[in-house]
Amino acid sequence: MTSADVEGGADPDVPGPERLAPAVATPATATPATVTPATPATVTPPKDPLRGALIRYRVMTYIVGSALIVLVCIGVPLQVWAHFDLVAKVEGTIHGYLYLVYLFTAADLARRAHWRLGRILAVVLSGFVPFLAFIVEHRVVVQMRAERAELLAAEGFGPEDGAAAPTAPEAPTAPAAPPKP
Repeated sequence: MTSADVEGGADPDVPGPERLAPAVATPATATPATVTPATPATVTPPKDPLRGALIRYRVMTYIVGSALIVLVCIGVPLQVWAHFDLVAKVEGTIHGYLYLVYLFTAADLARRAHWRLGRILAVVLSGFVPFLAFIVEHRVVVQMRAERAELLAAEGFGPEDGAAAPTAPEAPTAPAAPPKP
């Protein structure tokens, strides 16, 4: 075997140009198209239009609530007892601007969810009282999840379809009496 034979593709182990060409299916070698049976369409619950607004509200609640705690627990004591006004001035300004953003996110959520006046007032006041923002946020989220679950249940979707159904704690059961011998 010469080098010309190897370069020309005479060696059966080395693919030549004719072996690299794609195979063309002829009618005799073509396979019939396979048809897959159609699967029944599953009905998915509708996308929650409040999800984004609720996430924005929750983020702003944690930011504003934390800023208020820093202001009240660090800034005000430093201002009153150490006569150091810088922390209270800076943190008070930051909290004020963040509170405005918080109000806009809460107003957006209230508009989308059709809140009543009581819930709106609780949300507005939670930006003024330390630690209250976290309590109100928790209650708002629980109530909104329950409302979403009720809405989906009314439309025929269950908890397995994506609705976050509220769960009640199970009542404790009495221990079984030991068997008598």
